[in-house]
Amino acid sequence: MMVFFQSFNLFAQLNIDQKVTKVEYTSDWVIYQSMELVNIYYKYSDCSDAANGFYPEYVLFKVENKTNEQVYVYWNYSVSINNEIVENSSHENLVQVFLAPNEIKEGECKNVWENKLGVIVGDKKSGKELSGFNLNDIKEFKLNK
Repeated sequence: MMVFFQSFNLFAQLNIDQKVTKVEYTSDWVIYQSMELVNIYYKYSDCSDAANGFYPEYVLFKVENKTNEQVYVYWNYSVSINNEIVENSSHENLVQVFLAPNEIKEGECKNVWENKLGVIVGDKKSGKELSGFNLNDIKEFKLNK
């Protein structure tokens, strides 16, 4: 398999300034970054399950392959809660997505643990508030046979 590389460095270093701040719940996807091969979207979701006593809040991601070829994209994320970075770019925060030609993958409350297209950022009962998040060192690759 040959790999053709196209990269985009969102931020060379992580700092307190987050790309997305003052996040509010939304049912619509918001564009985070449009790149050559993919579009990356996010939405801040209340994934409460009152019947089971869980009230998590997630930032969910959607990745859209804009090409007629297989694509691989990855990034690390960082999250700020109450203006403090609590999740910093690390191996645990690595998100990897393989996409078939023109495929779209979405994170949902019910599948976030399976596809890692989301990150838990709070609990409605905790009083902690998401201040912002950042996708660090986004890379995209075109995969050819």
